[in-house]
Amino acid sequence: MSVCCEDDIYTFSEEFVKRNKEEGNCTINRLSIETDHFAHTVEPLYIQLLNQINEIKEDWVTGKDHYILNFYEKKNLHCIL
Repeated sequence: MSVCCEDDIYTFSEEFVKRNKEEGNCTINRLSIETDHFAHTVEPLYIQLLNQINEIKEDWVTGKDHYILNFYEKKNLHCIL
């Protein structure tokens, strides 16, 4: 996957992982950014927001509620899009 004109921006190089292990720093692997940061920090927040959006959509489609997004929700939605 290309991000900002760089291929595979989220994967650490083998050299970096090897040097990190030799220096005795924290244990990382090539996918540490994806597994440690995104999977545990970013993705749970997105799923919460997506579930809220889905609930609002369902209420609106079925006519149960005429929900209007508040400022915070509009800002979050804008950042995602």
